[in-house]
Amino acid sequence: MKKIIPFSKYRYLAFSFSICVMLIGFVFFFINGINLGIEFTGGITIQIQFSKSGVDIENFRKFCQSNGFGSNITQLGGADSQHYVVRLPTAGDTNLNNQKIEDFRAACSASFSPSDYTILSANLVGSSSSSKLSFSSILLLVVVLGLILLYTLVRFKEFKYSFGAVLSVIHDALFVLSIMIIFKTELNSQSLAAVLTLLGYSINDSIVVLSKIKENEFQYITSNLSKDLKRKIAKEYQQSNTQMISSFMENIDNSITVTLSRTMITGSTTLVMTICLWLFGGIPTRDFAFILSIGIIIGTYSSIFIAAPALLFWGNPKYD
Repeated sequence: MKKIIPFSKYRYLAFSFSICVMLIGFVFFFINGINLGIEFTGGITIQIQFSKSGVDIENFRKFCQSNGFGSNITQLGGADSQHYVVRLPTAGDTNLNNQKIEDFRAACSASFSPSDYTILSANLVGSSSSSKLSFSSILLLVVVLGLILLYTLVRFKEFKYSFGAVLSVIHDALFVLSIMIIFKTELNSQSLAAVLTLLGYSINDSIVVLSKIKENEFQYITSNLSKDLKRKIAKEYQQSNTQMISSFMENIDNSITVTLSRTMITGSTTLVMTICLWLFGGIPTRDFAFILSIGIIIGTYSSIFIAAPALLFWGNPKYD
């Protein structure tokens, strides 16, 4: 018989770890804010990549300030990266905005050799478009959570299982958002798509584990207890939850252990692909792949340490 791993024993440690990461993200949010993409803020965004060494972020920021482009500069990648994003406010007129982009190109051409840099993109988004997109994104997340709750209610026919599944999804969204804030990952349409993708991955993983728990719920009790003992425990349950919690906890640990190989194989194979995309996919897909990679790890973690153990906080099964 396969040895049961006591995952539920470490649930408080897992909860504490998740809360700590989210609190760190909360602190970084007030210090640095969220690195919102141009889709959500409106304005002009220009991405530039330098191949010439020595153009660090401070030197590039001084260059932008001296040419009237402000200091709203973000460095993408690590500390040695020379990939920058310049954000400029809109001028209210399309021609003036286009002129700003041309002025930036001219300033770069005058200060650097054409072989030393590449302007990767120059985009203009109006304030009305960014506001609509922000509202649509929030609405989309709310609808997704609502549909997940509805699906799990239909699937399990018990709210406690829906509670565990939805809690893990909310946990994953907040955890990944915290990581994005800490590492200053840009929140744009691609990263939003990555978050929605990992929510679907997470709920699928959680449902596999929760389904096994529900399947074993009745079998566990009937295979281990006689009718007289079940009546005795039911009577004791009115005075103390200890015995019932212990048996249900063992069911949870057994169910997680049984599905662990499937969870790890699925997660690891998907993770290999997203890491390859992150490393070799180039700059356009780097943030998307980074969020997916983190999300797959967190989704697997939450299905084991968040969704299933959360049932112990919600309540215990009633045994006839």
